[in-house]
Amino acid sequence: MTNQARHIVVGVYGAFLGLTLVKFGNPVILDYLVQAPSTWAELVFSTWPIRWVFDTFFGPYFIFGFSFLACSAWAFRTSLAITLQQLTQNRITWLPVSCLLGWYAWQWVAAINTVNGQLTSVTLSQFTMCLICFVFGLFCLRRLEHIDLLCWGLSAGFLIVLWSGMDQQFGGLEATRKMIYEQGGLANYPEEFLQRISTGRIFGTLFYPNALAGVILLVSPLTLTFISNLTSGRGNIVWGLAIGLPGYFSAACLYWSGSKSGWLIAAAMFLLIGLRLPLPKRGKWLLLSLVGLLALGAFGVRFAGYFQKGATSVAARFDYWNAALKVAASNPISGTGPGTFQVPYSRLKAPESEMARLVHNDFLQQASDSGIPGFLFYSGLLLSSICLLYRQSKASSLQFAAWLGLSAWALHSCVEFGLYIPAIAWPAFTMLGWLTGNGVDTTGARK
Repeated sequence: MTNQARHIVVGVYGAFLGLTLVKFGNPVILDYLVQAPSTWAELVFSTWPIRWVFDTFFGPYFIFGFSFLACSAWAFRTSLAITLQQLTQNRITWLPVSCLLGWYAWQWVAAINTVNGQLTSVTLSQFTMCLICFVFGLFCLRRLEHIDLLCWGLSAGFLIVLWSGMDQQFGGLEATRKMIYEQGGLANYPEEFLQRISTGRIFGTLFYPNALAGVILLVSPLTLTFISNLTSGRGNIVWGLAIGLPGYFSAACLYWSGSKSGWLIAAAMFLLIGLRLPLPKRGKWLLLSLVGLLALGAFGVRFAGYFQKGATSVAARFDYWNAALKVAASNPISGTGPGTFQVPYSRLKAPESEMARLVHNDFLQQASDSGIPGFLFYSGLLLSSICLLYRQSKASSLQFAAWLGLSAWALHSCVEFGLYIPAIAWPAFTMLGWLTGNGVDTTGARK
């Protein structure tokens, strides 16, 4: 019965993560723009605010969330005891776990003197969910059959995201834009939404195109590897179609998202994959050099017009980053409070600069919002995890795929704000917890 209970818990959680990709694609600080679903139609077709999760699972109906956590603890009680014991003895994983706990605790310290309580409240809710996702991955996903169950739900949600992006590219986005402009009443729509549909870049179920690129970079390696393992031995045609279609959708949606950083990070991911090819060293490096040159050449051709216009988004990011450094220098201990960058930036930005609510760099956002300690804890978490868990990732193809996606997420965090988007952060922290748990016990993935 306990084994069946474990499968049910992981299956439900995997379905929840898949739902997260589809429904929670907005930054949490824009939560006020999204109304909670009030009808079955809205429940199915609309995006949901993060507060809906907390109102349901940790608010008036907290019994649902508490029951799930209690069932998880009961089903995995043996794993909890073993993992806690091994965490205290394992030098590989104690640093990421310590950095995570230090970072989370410091967010509450930084919240004491926040300049905007509403923004900080919803941001702390997001960080709490990130911690829960990490803990679930750490204690509940140590066996291979458990990660397979989780991948079912996560992969299904990811395929829906890709399908939405393809639909937008082949007429859906244009139809939406035409309908809105014909109906009039543009003032009834958020400015961010009108900007999204005016560019021609697809964004799937996410907040904007670069967020779609972030999801693809994070989730596609694990999804494609899971599908490959699932269809292995069923014939070359079945295997080729099963891998080729979602692989093409992923690459096409990344291309049509127009994400410059996503393109470069994807090229780096292919180079990391190439290092694992069973080829002679000289031939391997020759092949990787050729692929790298082709990727850079294609990148230059694809975005030549963008650079000719002055690379405005790059210049804007430098403006955000410079402001974040100034805020951190003025508030080096506790910052201005989690999620509050927009408050000091509204005073620091030049009159001609575009307003920004987030820094577009998760690391500098921590420095601005929670001071130097927050920056050091968060940077230590990602750097130690990526570096220390690489050796553990070689234990299985799924572990390497998760490590590859997390590496891409860490790089993308240097130019975007995935930490504040549940559809990116919750799966990422789940993978991070899973890899850390397997770092505690390297035999876990093979059980």
